[in-house]
Amino acid sequence: MIARRPGAARSLLATALCCAVLAGTAGAGAAAAAAAATPTPVSRQPVWSQLTFDQKQFLAPLAESWDGLPTQTRRKLLGIAQRQTTMPADQRERVQSRLAQWTQLSPEERDLARRNY
Repeated sequence: MIARRPGAARSLLATALCCAVLAGTAGAGAAAAAAAATPTPVSRQPVWSQLTFDQKQFLAPLAESWDGLPTQTRRKLLGIAQRQTTMPADQRERVQSRLAQWTQLSPEERDLARRNY
């Protein structure tokens, strides 16, 4: 039996969730394949300048790339930002830290993270 540190499973789950959210693959599968086959117009809403102060503060690690993110990914992240007020402080800090880590990954590293989670 492998010994794990307390909270390791939660940390792994949070990492996987962040990767899935940022990758926009939470609903991957047939729907994703169909969506990829049918181009849809890219909505630029909401752009960074339209976010509230609290949203900008929470999503700050993504400020530089926000306007280039797919709409579905933005919506998921806005949902997380909305729930952040009810998150315990350590969880909120962990999510923000993972967002910052994600922005530092190369495109190849992001693809690898998406495949692994």
